[in-house]
Amino acid sequence: MEYDRFSFGVVKAKAAIGRLPLSDLESYEAVKTHLLREFRQTPLFFKTRFDNATKMADESHVVLAGRLRSMLDYYVRSRSVSNLSELMDLLVSDRLKACLSVDVLNHVLTAEGSKTLTSSEIASISDIYVASRPVETKRNVNASAN
Repeated sequence: MEYDRFSFGVVKAKAAIGRLPLSDLESYEAVKTHLLREFRQTPLFFKTRFDNATKMADESHVVLAGRLRSMLDYYVRSRSVSNLSELMDLLVSDRLKACLSVDVLNHVLTAEGSKTLTSSEIASISDIYVASRPVETKRNVNASAN
């Protein structure tokens, strides 16, 4: 079964690459970007894979640790983190998003689009959104945080 998924992925990747203009085939970045978009390999996908990873029955803890490290590396790279300060801000941003109510989170994610917002930007956008809502909405947001 694992082989079948792998084979399907190869066939799908070949088909995706076949749709690229010849000029893009000469650029690794262009091919990579196209394949990531084709397979929907977004930062959220990588984070979800990392957060939901579990040990497989036939997997040692050493192999699991390596797999987790690899998944985290993909996520961090997808967010263009290049130093400790950026990594810390990414972790704070992710935790901040986890604390937001659904409507505030949806607003932040819409504002974020395909770029990565800093934790300060997320906090500011969230505060502005909550402040602009009617009083009843503010009560609902505060109640959902408890």
